[in-house]
Amino acid sequence: MKASEVMATIINVVTLMINIGALFFVGSQVRLARRALNESAEGQEKERLRLRRQATIEMSANTERYREAMKAKLPWNDRDRRQVAEFLEEAWGDREKMALVRAYLNHLEDMAVGVKAEVYDLDTVYMLSGDRLIAAGEGFAGYIGRIRGELKSPSVYEHFEDLVNRLKLLRSDHLNRSSAATPSVG
Repeated sequence: MKASEVMATIINVVTLMINIGALFFVGSQVRLARRALNESAEGQEKERLRLRRQATIEMSANTERYREAMKAKLPWNDRDRRQVAEFLEEAWGDREKMALVRAYLNHLEDMAVGVKAEVYDLDTVYMLSGDRLIAAGEGFAGYIGRIRGELKSPSVYEHFEDLVNRLKLLRSDHLNRSSAATPSVG
């Protein structure tokens, strides 16, 4: 073998090793970029969830202020199904009182739409006011049915009704988890 052939072979081997090294380098850069992209997406999702929870807390605080303002005009506790049912029966013909009831239910419907559209976080709604909303949904169920019948529209307050059902499922899940975590005495 001539010296020029040996030199060409050495150059080819060195070139091949450099190309293989470059491929490994590019491959590792691609893996690092993919990992950084995934971490960025996870960070963005965490921030989005944090913002949804913050919006939910603000909405809940606004709802609480709204409820307090309505207490001056509507003598009820929306957690007490019997009291709500009695009030609704008494107030049925009173346009002013019923306008306030509709405004309150419209507010709850708007909140439920926000949950369905994922503007608000369902778990945070449950933690802040799940039991109260379930009780309100049950307390207003007869009125909602009556309004649906009068308007011949089964979709009236359907998002609020759906929210109440979703909150009941969450409550059931929480109760099942807590009873499974509690050791039985026996």
